[in-house]
Amino acid sequence: MEKEVKTIGEELTKAVETMKEAGKAGKEISKQPVKEKKQTDTPAKGKGKSAKKDEAAKLQEEIDRKTKELERCLAELERKKEISRNRTAFINAMDKLEEAADKLKEENTFETAFYKLRFTEAGYSGNDIFTISNRFLLEEFTGFMKKKIQSKIEELEQLLINE
Repeated sequence: MEKEVKTIGEELTKAVETMKEAGKAGKEISKQPVKEKKQTDTPAKGKGKSAKKDEAAKLQEEIDRKTKELERCLAELERKKEISRNRTAFINAMDKLEEAADKLKEENTFETAFYKLRFTEAGYSGNDIFTISNRFLLEEFTGFMKKKIQSKIEELEQLLINE
């Protein structure tokens, strides 16, 4: 994707340079002495200007097309970056869950002193509906969450591969 963006950027730059050169060539022609201007007929002059205008219009269309393509590629690249950031966040959550699961396995008690799973009303701190500190339930919960997170990581990786 980055190579595509670079290639489009280079093509856009070339098109702009070609357009600048065409404009300079038009200026150089107008700087020629009056004798040379009289040597060409009026229809040729009109055709030359028209041809240059057509060429300039074509170059402008190409620049516009390349610009749109570049914007599309940049938007796609930004989307992939966002997917990658989400994937990284899930991987970090997975690491923390695995650490918690390992710590829970070290304990031999029914209620753990390390962790509590709290259910509270949103926005109200300290108003617990209930808490779970049973080691076995917390181990099951961490196992369940690890599977869900792993599934989401795989889904994000597929998105990155397929797009």
